[in-house]
Amino acid sequence: MKKIIISALCVLTVLAASCIDSAAWGKREHAAIAYIAEQNLSPKARKAAEEILHGEKLSSYASWLDYYKPQMLMKLTKPQNGKMWRTIPHTFHVDSSLCAYRYPEHSCVTVLEESVEKLKHRKELDDSTTLQCLLNIIHLTGDMHCPCHVIYADKRDRHIGGFDVIYRGEKVRLHKVWDSMVTNETLAGGVEDLAYWAMTSTRKEVKEYTKGSLYDWGSDTAQSSCQVFEVQKGDELPNTYMYDYSRLALRQIEKAGYRLAALLESIF
Repeated sequence: MKKIIISALCVLTVLAASCIDSAAWGKREHAAIAYIAEQNLSPKARKAAEEILHGEKLSSYASWLDYYKPQMLMKLTKPQNGKMWRTIPHTFHVDSSLCAYRYPEHSCVTVLEESVEKLKHRKELDDSTTLQCLLNIIHLTGDMHCPCHVIYADKRDRHIGGFDVIYRGEKVRLHKVWDSMVTNETLAGGVEDLAYWAMTSTRKEVKEYTKGSLYDWGSDTAQSSCQVFEVQKGDELPNTYMYDYSRLALRQIEKAGYRLAALLESIF
């Protein structure tokens, strides 16, 4: 089994290298979030998670769901609209007050909630379901902190950043800007370097980040990131845009990492 997992990871690396657009943060951002979580897990929680991952680290699987979407299905606790299976969503909804809410048909926060509850009762699950739940948690905690993954009630997102803006004379999808361009253009180095630049908060601030529910965290993402959608279709971004917003990106990566650690501690 371990050989199969390692082989699959090699395939993932090739796919990641050839993929231009990913569904959320890029692979470096997702891995940095998982790395931050790894650094803040107790030995007990780290060991439990790595046992499910057959000895691999959280960061090894951070982008798994992006590159294996067709295979990433999750069985619902109860049938909804006659469907027992659905693909894994990468976005979530907020109301007019920018508060996240449960949206069963297409919400990464809802899937996160389900996955956490299932994994807390993992003795009742088979190995494949246990692995699936952990993969969901690792990846979707990152997804829910990406500024372009919020679906707003007033449609300011135009379907998850689904419109083009102009940056340095080139047409680019706003979603792609937030997938990885903001951090790639302003911060050099690898995964650990990105995590280092992100982790600037005090212990008191981190304690505040990890309070509340998944839906509180989703609301925080919407309220912290809504400024991203002040731009309109066809707007020209200033040349300093990536630097202007790099701190927001780093803060979201940091929050995601600490919150992922908190989720795993609550499970293990």
